[in-house]
Amino acid sequence: MSNGSDIAADVLAGLIEAGEATGQGRLFCTIKRPATGPTEAQTPREAESIAPGAVTFFQVTAVQEMRRVQDQSGTLTSETMTMLLVDATGTAPIKSDLIAVGVAMADADTDTVYYEVAEVAPLSPGGVPVMYEVQLAD
Repeated sequence: MSNGSDIAADVLAGLIEAGEATGQGRLFCTIKRPATGPTEAQTPREAESIAPGAVTFFQVTAVQEMRRVQDQSGTLTSETMTMLLVDATGTAPIKSDLIAVGVAMADADTDTVYYEVAEVAPLSPGGVPVMYEVQLAD
């Protein structure tokens, strides 16, 4: 392992510990990466029976936070945005992804609610991602 991946593993441990310390436990999230083709699976189990590339699911660990939005002058508004701090030990989230918060990949089904990923900002000291800050669309 490189120093960057060692740090990413430490960050993952910190995210898990933060979830446990708040009493919520580890926060699993399922990323659904839609395909560009016409067929999409609705669950990870369906994805196994559809042609490769139709849709892909990934599981990540995160910490969820709500942030107040600032206007152009820097004044806090009454609006909030949902942010996720996501581990960088696996698949990197991208802007076209959908994400189910608090749902492990094995538990995702047709009733699972997915949110659009609005923005992704990697925390990459030295050029190696150690965590991602993900903003969810309203």
